[in-house]
Amino acid sequence: VFDSHVELARSGEVDAVLLVTGYDAEGRALHARQAADVVVAGCHVWAEKPPGSNVTEIADLADCALKADLSVGFGFMKMFTPAMAQIERILRQESFGKVTSLILRDPEELTEPASRANPARLKWLLDHVVHSISVLIAAGGRIKRLAVERADNGAAAILLRFESGAVGTLVMSWGQSGLAPKERLEIVGEGENLALENTTRLTYYRAGAPGRGQPAYGRVADMFSDLDEGPLHWDLQTYSGEPYNNHVFYQ
Repeated sequence: VFDSHVELARSGEVDAVLLVTGYDAEGRALHARQAADVVVAGCHVWAEKPPGSNVTEIADLADCALKADLSVGFGFMKMFTPAMAQIERILRQESFGKVTSLILRDPEELTEPASRANPARLKWLLDHVVHSISVLIAAGGRIKRLAVERADNGAAAILLRFESGAVGTLVMSWGQSGLAPKERLEIVGEGENLALENTTRLTYYRAGAPGRGQPAYGRVADMFSDLDEGPLHWDLQTYSGEPYNNHVFYQ
């Protein structure tokens, strides 16, 4: 038994420390400061999100890790779900082409500007928006710039430009029904696209069009295409023996 995370890291009995410690009394995430302590003490660290309460904390932690040549990881679980692993496989298909646009709808609240200096008012945002951002980065790459519009109730639209040239939108749909699917992700490539709803229903729209062959406009007999062009769809299996129904994820 050890009295602190620092004592554990210095004990020589472990190579890495797992931190799941939450927030202090003022609402600041403890992970960044504690992770820096562990790295300075000589251990790798995996911590619960968020990685910090502000940019300075995260930059200082990154600097510590680089100087010590140690790894620091955080629990961005959404980007490691089976659905996101399948999406990454689809995005690697030559037929999909480059990602050109992304839209992610997620019911988050953007804290009002006057309260953003208060760590307690940022807790909800920082604890949840990391998942949305990590999914967008996993699919679209590094974000180059962004622009934000906030509604009076805290809903927001964030327009993103990625270094790859793709564009995207994060719709923070605060105020939606609690019965609605929590989130929806759409990714468009070059002639193909996909849609993921609620992290459980994935549809891959392969290149193609309604009708068989190349019918003229107004001459398409029905909505169906050749079988080798049809969309592929995966849905959650409800058999209780499947581990992913318990939200097991890759990490």
